[in-house]
Amino acid sequence: MFIRSFLMHIVLVALVAAGCSDSDTKPDAGDAKAGEGTVGDTGSGDTSTTPYTPLIAEAELKRIVSALADDNMDGRDEGTPGGDKARAYVIDELKKCNVTPAGDGGTFEQKITAGKGTNVIGKIEGSGSAAEKARHVVISAHFDHLGNCQGQICNGADDNAAGVAIVIRVACALAKSPPKRSVIVALWDAEEPPTFLTAAMGSAFWVAHPTLPLASVDAALVLDLVGGNLWPGYQNHFVLGAELSPEVKAAVIAAAKPPALDAQRASLHLVEKTPLGDQPWSDYHDFRLKNIPVLFFSNGQNKAYHTGGDEIAGLNLPKMTLEADWLLSITEQLGNRSGDAAPTFNATAMDNENDASALVKVIEAALDPEGLAKMVGSVSRGNLKKDLDAVKAAKAKVDGGGQLSAAEVGSLRSAVQRIMCLAGTSYPENICNIL
Repeated sequence: MFIRSFLMHIVLVALVAAGCSDSDTKPDAGDAKAGEGTVGDTGSGDTSTTPYTPLIAEAELKRIVSALADDNMDGRDEGTPGGDKARAYVIDELKKCNVTPAGDGGTFEQKITAGKGTNVIGKIEGSGSAAEKARHVVISAHFDHLGNCQGQICNGADDNAAGVAIVIRVACALAKSPPKRSVIVALWDAEEPPTFLTAAMGSAFWVAHPTLPLASVDAALVLDLVGGNLWPGYQNHFVLGAELSPEVKAAVIAAAKPPALDAQRASLHLVEKTPLGDQPWSDYHDFRLKNIPVLFFSNGQNKAYHTGGDEIAGLNLPKMTLEADWLLSITEQLGNRSGDAAPTFNATAMDNENDASALVKVIEAALDPEGLAKMVGSVSRGNLKKDLDAVKAAKAKVDGGGQLSAAEVGSLRSAVQRIMCLAGTSYPENICNIL
């Protein structure tokens, strides 16, 4: 996943701030996954008292993650024997589920000629009319990782074997009962540095060289860092980007969210609009540049991110099963839209009311004595409390029908980015407090 370029941005901001004042703080847009809306606003869920039985089996998710995050994959770096082995494994899993090839020349593979990677592309034919099945919903996750880092194998269980496992098992379920629209199952290569946000990044290459008409894509659903918790004990799951399309937002709200899944919606700008410019975070970006609606699912960048500690033991497997069920339901909602009309798209749309409500909940969880507050110092806790006051004020304003000023929207972004920075690996705590 992302990070390298943004860390450089943070350090630059810190240097600039140091030249202007003696204050100690600034946040990082941390990990492309931030807080979001109220639980009731994310999905219909199930209000019955009957115990919930997951549709996607935890054992199957664990089996796939265990294989991809094993040392014998050598960190799954693009263009390496380990990366090739990972690609062959995911292709075999798709074949078992009767997903059909949708890559180059009747295969599952799309060679990234701009680099060393190879995408895996499959398809589930829709069940609707000819016009409906000619439309497509993309579900995707990148399967590559860093290979070796800091002198050891980086197995990337959270980043992003967990996302790949969820996409594969959701694809298996969809293949048994396809929605009206067709589903493209994309497992991207070359998402990690140094190819991140370059023409050699797998998702960027596919958007530039699509294996089907790009205009037929209704939405791109992207999973990255969906295996762990943002901090120990924090059970939240986030989806960003629904605000960019009314139809996609309606699908998220209508989807059956497992009652035990603490899921939140949030606007992408909260994590992307940084003091030094926009910072996209994962494979959704190039779809959005083509005015295709996107949903970005993530739990956030925790302390194991991009380290040798990102192993399966650090994953929250029970939560992953609930995330998989929710992704399945959202995909079905999008895939079962009648007719052949594409969802509308507004690249600058915001959802301030939802975001403010969501952030109150997220910051309160961070300030819990057993939450993120337990991991940080007094200055950070003090700034989180100030963030909470600012966000509550913004919430009161929008709840009363008011419009937020640019500065008030900025306070929402700062609160999100500070939490992401404090929870992540690579940021000195004092940097997270330069705002």
